Amino acid sequence: MALLLFRAMVENDMMLRIAWVLLAAAMVTVPFVLSRAFLVSLEDGQITIRKGWTTRRLRAADLEAVEVDRIQKRGQSYVVLFRQRNAPEAKFALTAISADERRRLMEAIRQSVDSGVLRDSEALREALR
Repeated sequence: MALLLFRAMVENDMMLRIAWVLLAAAMVTVPFVLSRAFLVSLEDGQITIRKGWTTRRLRAADLEAVEVDRIQKRGQSYVVLFRQRNAPEAKFALTAISADERRRLMEAIRQSVDSGVLRDSEALREALR
């Protein structure tokens, strides 16, 4: 069925152009929308971070340390490491997130955790620029 549809589109030059335009629009739109789908919320002692289709919920009281580290030496790719009591480490990549959104995330974390949990580092200061 799909092969017949593709063959019909190839035979009709106008349909082929429309298909290429739609494909190009989807290839530009989907990554842009996913990179902008970023939400941080604080409710009932939980930090909820949503980026794209991934949602992480962390209890602020269970966090022992929150650190920012570089993924690459070049560029501005960072990862936030959430070290929790009695739970595996959670990682959240800050790739394709604007500096304003990174600042908002770090401020939300700073407000919701005990003092000293958010570890100061060079990578943290760079990520907040």
